[in-house]
Amino acid sequence: MAGLLTHLIVASIGFLIGMFIFKNYKYGLAFMFGHVIPDIIDFGIIGLFSWEFNPSIIMLSPWFRSLAVLGHTWGYWIVFGIIVFLIAFFLYKIGKISNKTFKIIFFALLFFLAGVGVHLVLDILIIETSSWI
Repeated sequence: MAGLLTHLIVASIGFLIGMFIFKNYKYGLAFMFGHVIPDIIDFGIIGLFSWEFNPSIIMLSPWFRSLAVLGHTWGYWIVFGIIVFLIAFFLYKIGKISNKTFKIIFFALLFFLAGVGVHLVLDILIIETSSWI
């Protein structure tokens, strides 16, 4: 439970920073979603399919390890960011999106990846070393 509360607090703080300091709620939402998506991938998907929301039981699922590797690997998120950037850049170059929209997508992607990065660092520093559990 400490992990969930920690991530929700950090995601909320990131949302407020994105919304008030950078004056765009989209950046805050991108950080917030980026911060919770690694755990949504492994705990959320398994929890929804098995109707079990106890983390101890979810971690015993045969699918947990594969999804945890997918959601908690830096390389996958970097590749995801590059793909989204290239798609947005391509759409900008062929004139399907405006310069303003491209900039919003670019900065939202940066906030999203920052949220993922903060999540992964928190997992390494606090949760996986069992400091709060």
